[in-house]
Amino acid sequence: MPEICYICEKEVETQGICIACWQKLTFITQPYCIICGTPFEFLIEQNSMCAQCIQKEPMFDLNRSALKYDKYSKKLIMHYKNKNAMYLQNFFVNLLRNTIQPYINQIDFITPVPIHYWRTIWRGYNQSSLLAQELAKLVKKPCIDDLLLKTKFSKSQSNFNRQDRFENVKQTFEFNATYENKIKNRNMLLLDDVKTTGATLSECASVLKKAGAKQVYTLTIAQTIK
Repeated sequence: MPEICYICEKEVETQGICIACWQKLTFITQPYCIICGTPFEFLIEQNSMCAQCIQKEPMFDLNRSALKYDKYSKKLIMHYKNKNAMYLQNFFVNLLRNTIQPYINQIDFITPVPIHYWRTIWRGYNQSSLLAQELAKLVKKPCIDDLLLKTKFSKSQSNFNRQDRFENVKQTFEFNATYENKIKNRNMLLLDDVKTTGATLSECASVLKKAGAKQVYTLTIAQTIK
């Protein structure tokens, strides 16, 4: 049975992404905002912050994303997220590993952004949880899958503008008190599939810090760039 390209679905010699589609993916590289990872067109000065982070610093200490979120990366992520395309998992995990590698020695635990129970039932799995577990094996760090709990069902963030996204996720996550003494003064890596405004990542980071986490790094496959 022939293999197909993950993006264009044309036949390829080995499973993965064909050369033409690989060249269409936009990888996020320096220079970028020292906090949120939004790329700059040119380097202003070392350790520069973007305008949004200067105006209001997010609750996470650092975000890094592998790809620009566009029609090519979106197709890959949506297939994995909603169509049970588990064949993409190794590809994503390796992207995530390479992206977070410079900071991996500073991280104590990895945890995913949770989804609500009913969304898990509907989808059948939490894509971020699967990626967090596999990444943890690859970088040899412990993963706490249920460190955060999504206790309130909220509408999809895609339905809202930037300001409303922050309101939509307020008080929808809780810390699992089972791990109260485990993460105090520890550095956490919070993993999700896409960063758009950073509202979900900031809310989760806030909960982790209130529970005693020292620093919260966040990591996503892709990031929306405007």
